[in-house]
Amino acid sequence: MKAVIDVAVGETKPDLTFVRSRPAGSQRGTAAFAQETLPFVRDRIEEADRKFFERVAHGFNVLAATEPQRVKLINGAQAH
Repeated sequence: MKAVIDVAVGETKPDLTFVRSRPAGSQRGTAAFAQETLPFVRDRIEEADRKFFERVAHGFNVLAATEPQRVKLINGAQAH
């Protein structure tokens, strides 16, 4: 996975990345709300199934585990 990221971002990799982690399914509700309230056409990511979002979340979790100084997970389910 690191090789793919290195090819994709090259020298543009940020020094620090914050990843807001939320329970599975809550992202879909946000996307549906945005679709209803904003005048844009849904794209392929918004049309993706739950397994896609689970793979993305897993990838960010792996990055956070392998690069803990650079990638920070934030609990997005916490009350403000």
